[in-house]
Amino acid sequence: MTVLGLALAPVRNVVADEVEVPPALQVQLLDRVLRYERGYASERDPVRVLVVVRPGGAESERTGAQLRAAITHAGTLGGRPVVVTQHGFRGVARLVRRAQRREASVVYLSAGLGGEVPRLVQAMPSPGRVVVSSVGADADGGATLAFELESSRPRIVVNLASAATQQLQFSAQLLRVSRVVR
Repeated sequence: MTVLGLALAPVRNVVADEVEVPPALQVQLLDRVLRYERGYASERDPVRVLVVVRPGGAESERTGAQLRAAITHAGTLGGRPVVVTQHGFRGVARLVRRAQRREASVVYLSAGLGGEVPRLVQAMPSPGRVVVSSVGADADGGATLAFELESSRPRIVVNLASAATQQLQFSAQLLRVSRVVR
C-alpha cells in the first residue's frame, strides 16, 4: 500500500500542472478576452508580455516556447501590437522586478509554476497587470485568467478576486461564457 501511494503522488502533481488547451489556441482566446477588459481595450500602447518558464522543466520550457511563438506570430493581442520576452523563474521577487522593469501588462505563466501562483499574485503590485496561466487550475490559486478543457472544448477561467485586486473589469458578456472563480 505505501509503495502504491508513493507511486501515485507525483502523477497528481503532473495532472494539476497539465496544459490542456494548446498554447496557440490559448493565445487566440487571450486575444479575444483582452478585448473584453474595459481599461485594456481603451489603450493603444503595445502590449508587453512576459512569458515565464521554470528553467530545466521540459514541459514548462516547451509550453513557453510555444506561447512565445504563437504570440509573436499573432503580432497583436486585443487589437494592440505586442512585444514578448521570456523570463526563467527564479523566485517571486525577481519575477515581480522583471515584470516592473519590462513594464509587462501581461505575465503569462507556463506549466510547472502552479505552486507559485498565490505568492506571485499577492506580490504583483501594479494595477492593470494580467496574470495569465497556461494551466486551468492556476486560476483557482489566483491567476487572473487561465484556460482549461470542459467536455473537450476550451474554456476560459476568470478569477474575479484577482481581477478586482489588479483593477481589471471584464464584461458580463465574457463572464457568462467563462468558468468564474470568486
